[in-house]
Amino acid sequence: MRHQVHGKDSKEAPHHGAQRQELNELLVTLQEQAKLQFEPENEKHEQLLRSLWNTAFPGEEFELKSPKWTDIGFQGRDPTTDLRGAGLMGLSHLQ
Repeated sequence: MRHQVHGKDSKEAPHHGAQRQELNELLVTLQEQAKLQFEPENEKHEQLLRSLWNTAFPGEEFELKSPKWTDIGFQGRDPTTDLRGAGLMGLSHLQ
């Protein structure tokens, strides 16, 4: 593949192909992670939710269903309903 560099034709540098492959692999990984659903019965998933609670409400006992969730932007008292759409990636972005 040829590109214009400073007005002259040049071949693509060999490392560009490796970078492109690395970026493609990263994209595939992100797409796979985006498909992961939040599962309330999964201990690791619940721990992420607890961590968010503890950050938002330090010293308060964790409540899976509480009106306090609306204080930090959830639509209702049960954050798992919002996480059905956002998935595990959505929750991890709130951390």
